[in-house]
Amino acid sequence: MLAPLRPPCKRAPEALESFAKMAISKELLELLACPACKTPVELVRESWLVCERCGRKYPIREDIPVMLIEEGDKYKEVPVDALPDPGPLA
Repeated sequence: MLAPLRPPCKRAPEALESFAKMAISKELLELLACPACKTPVELVRESWLVCERCGRKYPIREDIPVMLIEEGDKYKEVPVDALPDPGPLA
C-alpha cells in the first residue's frame, strides 16, 4: 500500500531561508577532525571548518561538511576572511 501524498510545504520564505542557513550541530562539530592531521576543526563563518594545526579549510555545503583532504588543500593558503561562499554540492 502506498503512503498518501503530503501537500507541498507552505512555509513562509523567511522560514525556508533560515532553514537553508542552518548551522552545523554542536554534537557533530565536537566529533569532526581534520582528515589530514587528525586535529579537531573549528567552525568559521557558519560555512567553513578550519584546522588550526595544518591550515586546511573545509567547506560546509547544504549542511554537509566536505571533509576531503583535496578539498581542504584548495583553500589552505586562503585567509579566513577571504574564503568564498561554499555554494551547493556538485
